Amino acid sequence: MKSLKSFLLEEAASNKVPKGFTIISNMGSASKEAQEAIGAKSFGSARSKASESKGRAEIIEKLGGSGMQGNSAFEILDNIVGKQTNDLDEAFKRTVDKADLGGEEVAIVNIIPGWESHAGQGKTSSSQRLIKFWLASVLMAYGGYDYKSYNFAISNDNRMAIWKR
Repeated sequence: MKSLKSFLLEEAASNKVPKGFTIISNMGSASKEAQEAIGAKSFGSARSKASESKGRAEIIEKLGGSGMQGNSAFEILDNIVGKQTNDLDEAFKRTVDKADLGGEEVAIVNIIPGWESHAGQGKTSSSQRLIKFWLASVLMAYGGYDYKSYNFAISNDNRMAIWKR
C-alpha cells in the first residue's frame, strides 16, 4: 500500500508541464465549426468513434501509411505529421521536435499560425481542443493509444507538446 507522501509525489511528477506551455482543457462544448470538422456533436463522441477499429481504419486510409507507426508519441507523430503528406498539412508544419521533461519524452508539434480560428473566429479554446483531437486521433489510430494516456499542452508560439501521463 502506498503512503500518502509517495502518492502525492507521483501525482506532482505526473503533472509536470514543459516550460512555456499550458495544458489544454477538456472543458467546454465544440463550436459548430469544430462539430463539422470532427463529424460529431462533441469531442467525446468523435473520440469514441476514432477509438473503434472502423474509425481507426478510416483515419489511416485518409492520412496514409499503415498501422503501428512507432512506439512513442514522438515516433508516431513524426511519421504521420512530420513525414507524410496528408490533410494534416493544413494545420501542422512538417516538423516534429523531441524534448525531455524530467526523463519523459515529449513530442513538440509545430502548428501553422492562424490555428486559433480552425473552430471559428474567436473560438480559440474550441480550436485548441480540435487540434488536440486531431493529434489524439493519430495516436489512437496508429499507436492504439487511449487519448487519456497523454497530456496535451499548447504554447503562445504555435507549438503543441504531447507526452505520456
